[in-house]
Amino acid sequence: MSALLGIALLAVFAPQAPTPRLAALQPAGGCRGAEVEVALRGERLGDVVALQFDAPGIEVVALQPAADRCTARLRLAADCALGRHRVRARSGVGLSNVVTFHVGALPTLREERQGEAPMSLPLGVTVDGALRDGDVDRFTVDVPQGARVVVEVEAMRLGQAPIDLRLCVRGPDGQIVAQADDTPLGGRDPWLAFDAVAAGPYALELAGAVPGDGRDGVYRLHLGRMPRPLGASPAGGQPGETIDVALRDGRADLAAAPRARVQLPNDGSEWLWWTPELADGAAPSAIPLRVGGPPNRALAVDDKGRAFFDLPGSVDGCIGDDGAPVRFRVRAKKGEEIEFRVVARALRSALDPVLLVRGADERVLASNDDAAGMDSVARYAPAADMELIVEVRDLLRRGSPAHFFRLEAGPRERPAKLSLQVARLVDPVVAVPQGGVATAVVLRANLDDKQELALAGLPAGVVATIGPRLPGQPVAVRFDAAPDAPLAGAQAQVGVRAEGGAFDARPWQQTQPLLLGRNDTPLVQTTQRTLPVAVALPAPFALDVVAPAVPLVRGAGLALPIRLGLPQRSDLRVRVRAVWLPPGVTAGQAQFDVGQHEVLLPIEASTGATLGTFPIALVASARVGNVVVEQALPWIDVQVVEPWLALARAEARGAVGGEVAATLPVTRARPQHGPAPVAVTNLPRGVACRPATLAADAEALQLVFDIAPDAAVGRHGALTVEVRLPDGAGRPVLHRASFGELKVEAKKKPKGGIAAGGPP
Repeated sequence: MSALLGIALLAVFAPQAPTPRLAALQPAGGCRGAEVEVALRGERLGDVVALQFDAPGIEVVALQPAADRCTARLRLAADCALGRHRVRARSGVGLSNVVTFHVGALPTLREERQGEAPMSLPLGVTVDGALRDGDVDRFTVDVPQGARVVVEVEAMRLGQAPIDLRLCVRGPDGQIVAQADDTPLGGRDPWLAFDAVAAGPYALELAGAVPGDGRDGVYRLHLGRMPRPLGASPAGGQPGETIDVALRDGRADLAAAPRARVQLPNDGSEWLWWTPELADGAAPSAIPLRVGGPPNRALAVDDKGRAFFDLPGSVDGCIGDDGAPVRFRVRAKKGEEIEFRVVARALRSALDPVLLVRGADERVLASNDDAAGMDSVARYAPAADMELIVEVRDLLRRGSPAHFFRLEAGPRERPAKLSLQVARLVDPVVAVPQGGVATAVVLRANLDDKQELALAGLPAGVVATIGPRLPGQPVAVRFDAAPDAPLAGAQAQVGVRAEGGAFDARPWQQTQPLLLGRNDTPLVQTTQRTLPVAVALPAPFALDVVAPAVPLVRGAGLALPIRLGLPQRSDLRVRVRAVWLPPGVTAGQAQFDVGQHEVLLPIEASTGATLGTFPIALVASARVGNVVVEQALPWIDVQVVEPWLALARAEARGAVGGEVAATLPVTRARPQHGPAPVAVTNLPRGVACRPATLAADAEALQLVFDIAPDAAVGRHGALTVEVRLPDGAGRPVLHRASFGELKVEAKKKPKGGIAAGGPP
């Protein structure tokens, strides 16, 4: 297949609607090793045939679909990974949007309404509940004296509703012993820990943080004597590396902190959301660890107490209770740019970092506050070998054991990435109709152009055709499903394959929002490491596009015939548009009215359009009921060529009521195969061009313009000459050229100031 430069208006074209739409999942999680019945609410769920998870460990043992509610019984494996699992509903027409299901280590209870009486809970459980507008959910738990109890809520982090909750704990005497609203670790979700000074019943109150918020939403409340680390040190490492970490649990001295070993992934992830599991239990939720960046370095302290580390390198630190800045020193080399990154808020630290790079004389050479969200990035290239002081402090000059950070210093990072290009708020999935086509475009960043795009794990009966590799350009992918391909789904892997090398899926990552706030700003996001693909039912109409028999000339255009087969519905109004075109090529739109079976889709090439033969991708859409069904068409090849002739520009001048002739010298790049009809477009009002023909051996084109008495006077430079040159088979190939300028003048007045033929 020849080269393709894709300009995608949308990235996935297949029968995407009426796909199922998920709004909520309740309960939002369960305990691993157990079975749980969940209810999925949304739209068009009556035809759901399966739930598609992106990772193993969850089995659907029963499924009962209904119009707007689907019930499923899930079996969670004993070794199912703790934390967030992405799930989509699949029907015969495709895949739904993504929602998340959260797997925990504690047995779960359903929130039970008991009027005004609080629900009694034991320690060591997770409560799956839902809060309604204005509600306050109340619980009680008996706590022995001296016990340290952790209470954590997952609500907004579940990605279902933008609810902002507050948590309050009262002791046996009714007094508040702890309360929380927003936290660095949980974001808008509260968590707290308290020590039971006295034994007895403790009351938990969960309510909306903002009165009158009016938001409904589900939550998971974790209660027990489990560990709740805020972070780890080191807070990251190299892909595939096993690191020994100290868990930051609020104590200033990490030497006495609990420790654990963590295997970092080598799948291209930049972050690992890790749920610590210790002898006294698992944490209620995950903490983030950085994967990649410069390697971890040990600090070397000189006799003056100054801490050095080698470049490139990463070190961990913490701002103490006094808020004093933390300083490190590095030895930089002349001309080698260093990128300094302070990772704090991305680690769910309380630190709002400010970064300063100083010379040995304390002069500030570079600084930054918020370059990566609330985290800091600064770059500096020294003019000579020198020692640099890297200073990290809190914006508000605060500090605590929760004000930890990771400092990375080394060359600027340019990670290799692949992702599906999708329109805003479009789900990054591919649905391929049986016997039909879907098309997608994969964006590439920082990849070697010698690496070929490759896919693995497609559903049975689906094959992918990879478009060409072009430097710095996306790659088009065409998916074809056999007519008898089973209706099924799969989590396909997308990656690269070096020449003669192995398949590598590490660059693929697709970040998508789960929950949107104002102006569609993502509040909660998730990253999927695979591409959801499904085989869908055929679309209710079939189209075919006829590849052009002649080339598309720079500066000109042609029309693509689109034919509509016998539709299953005779009342469909089908619209066709181009979705991927070579650079410099544009297209209009074509619409089939009811009963019409062929239309022409115009495409145009600019004078600087890229030369070559390119596949063109089209999509057709039609409204079926109250939803729109989209169907991709097979790719066709269009050849973009240089003009076969050039016309010199002309300047013609004539008066109203007369005529003017113009001669345009001709230069041919190839022999002309016979006479070519000529027309002039964009003529001003009142000007007509007489029919003309360019002979095969003519050295110039002769044009004659008739100018009406009421013609528009002035200089007219928008005239376009259209020449339809025959190819070797006698087929016309459109060429366009600018005429130059036609000046229309008013009729000259005779001497004495009276126009000829006027009154005395």
